[in-house]
Amino acid sequence: MAPALAAGSAVVPREDAYALMELFHALADSARLDLRESAAAYFARFPIEHLMSYYPAPYPAPAGDIYLGATAGIATRGGEPDLAQAVLSRAAELAMVAFDPNAPTTQVLQGWLTHDRYQLRSPLGAPYEFLWANPYQPGLSYYQVPLVYYDARSGRLFVRSSWEDDAEWFGVFAGTMQWFRAGRATALAANSVAEPLLLGSAAICFAGPRGGERHQSAKDFWQLTLEDAQPVFVTGLEPRRAYLVEVDDEEMYEAESDRAGTLQLDDVPNGRLEGIRLRAVAEGLR
Repeated sequence: MAPALAAGSAVVPREDAYALMELFHALADSARLDLRESAAAYFARFPIEHLMSYYPAPYPAPAGDIYLGATAGIATRGGEPDLAQAVLSRAAELAMVAFDPNAPTTQVLQGWLTHDRYQLRSPLGAPYEFLWANPYQPGLSYYQVPLVYYDARSGRLFVRSSWEDDAEWFGVFAGTMQWFRAGRATALAANSVAEPLLLGSAAICFAGPRGGERHQSAKDFWQLTLEDAQPVFVTGLEPRRAYLVEVDDEEMYEAESDRAGTLQLDDVPNGRLEGIRLRAVAEGLR
């Protein structure tokens, strides 16, 4: 698994996080092996990725409010969410903190876990809470975590407008693109969204046709005004493709999209209306 993780492959689905942590604990306790060392860079950011991939609004479950992890099917699947997976998601975080309580990323998770309102109280969840939770372990405020998480190797992108429960959220993961707003997750197709999505912490531009027709110049073009310095991402591009990027009054440069078809643009000036143009570099010319 380690070479695949280092290359950015999503070989650890979010719903398998707790099973992975149990494996880590078992090998560490019995053989003094820390399997994270085989893919150290990936697991250094693993707790934050897990935290940022939650939908912002808690779900009112029968045993108490609980946060739901983002999944590829929840935006389109009918019926109720998988509460068992939600329980195991929190259990995975409890196990992460127990495995490495002194790491800054797990201390942030501990700050997230210390809210009594979200303790697991169901017959399924209470044993995990009892066996793993350490209420005396100090934690750091998760409000210190940046509102934008982007992994250029895997292409996973998670953006929140704030850390409040009524925040907007956007995610690119597991071959899907979702926007969470007003308590509901919606699956998006890049070529169906005409205007950039401005979340305050980041701006998301969607590549593809506008109004059903592509520009005659075969370019993608957006106009936006950034109030503060914030990253700009273009999604829906061809994966691993080189593009020429031109921002008004800035020098043109070449950049390559990631394996999910997302491209983070270099610093875009804020405070004025900016035009952004993208054009794919012809394979032969490159």
